[in-house]
Amino acid sequence: MTIIREGAQVSYIGYGQDGLAVGDKGKVLSNAGSASHVRWLTGAAQDQVLLVSHEDLVQASKAATLGVEDDLGAPLVTLAVRDIYDQEGEVGLTAALADEGHLTSFAQIAEETLEWVQAKICEDPSVHEALGALETTAQADTLSYMALSLLRDAFGRGES
Repeated sequence: MTIIREGAQVSYIGYGQDGLAVGDKGKVLSNAGSASHVRWLTGAAQDQVLLVSHEDLVQASKAATLGVEDDLGAPLVTLAVRDIYDQEGEVGLTAALADEGHLTSFAQIAEETLEWVQAKICEDPSVHEALGALETTAQADTLSYMALSLLRDAFGRGES
């Protein structure tokens, strides 16, 4: 028996009932044994909640984008997060979120973090003195290398 989790994105693959057509997209609101209550997001049954047999549903792939918005118009994560994590772990989930555009702010976060780490490294008296013996380009290159190495090594802990 197929089990579809609550919150999963699904597509209809049945023979057509209650206005449903193959390819209609929905979100599982609750599981009812061999069927689920699904709120339909596309198609003729859009915005309706219907009880549909699991035999007539297929769970959307991790890359499926439904463009669902909440009542305030804010975009929602359109991935089966728990399923992706269970199948692919933190690396797969992060990749899926990035593929869907949910991590676009990370570049700015990384730049700000790198600048902060470089400033903290410069506060160390011995590093400050050592960098003072170099020309400007060499100082910048060395400081950048130190900061990147520190971040890499700090976040590399715990990996096998």
